[in-house]
Amino acid sequence: MSITRSFISTSTSSLLVISNLLPIKFKILELSACQFISYDNNRFSPLSINTIESVFAGCGLGASVDKRKKFFSSEFPPWVYHKPIFQAVSPGDQEHQFLAPHDKNMSIWTSAIKTEKGVGIAIVSCSAGAIVHSHQSKLPDFITIEQAHTQALDLALRYADSKRSIYNSCFINSISKNALIGATSEPKPTNTERSNRMLLLKNPGYMKLRLIENIGAKGISMANQKAKMAIKQLSTASSNGFLQFTFPFTPDYVI
Repeated sequence: MSITRSFISTSTSSLLVISNLLPIKFKILELSACQFISYDNNRFSPLSINTIESVFAGCGLGASVDKRKKFFSSEFPPWVYHKPIFQAVSPGDQEHQFLAPHDKNMSIWTSAIKTEKGVGIAIVSCSAGAIVHSHQSKLPDFITIEQAHTQALDLALRYADSKRSIYNSCFINSISKNALIGATSEPKPTNTERSNRMLLLKNPGYMKLRLIENIGAKGISMANQKAKMAIKQLSTASSNGFLQFTFPFTPDYVI
């Protein structure tokens, strides 16, 4: 009550909610679980081991545990995740995968264009030998080209995540090495880069990032056309006095 400054008649359950504190029995279990994860379980009695392991099993936490970590949270749990990576693809390996010939696979091509008229991003999604989706947006003029590539990658990852129930795998293609590094290994990521990484961690084995070394690849060219179209359309609207930016756009470009 001294923490929450509540009345003496307030129930204990309400006080725990207000103060964001766990009931003591759950707090003991949390501390025991952290000790169990961080150190060898020979410090615990067989009964305690069974109790903690049953909690893990009931939560569906069957993943391996990284015992090197000393700090855990809901965003950075102790479970060992597949580290996000990207693969560089040579020019000769790209064209036959442009339309993703199998109906259970999807290939998303991303683009970012910056001209004197503005900044545009676009994605083109292909599956079963056809283009199944495309989207383009114009961003504020002060956005850099690398920030735009990160936004395009974010757009592609979110779309891929929304279609996970339909496809078995999704290749996401970008010509920006910096955007891919930001999503996979940048030690101090921006908000968008952090969001991209969480989407990759959430979808291990489903999302596969590819660095396209041939900027003239068919998929990249198609996405470039869409990005230029976004700039042209919005520039025309601006000249008529009706300028408005198309979204989604995450305003976290300030590092």
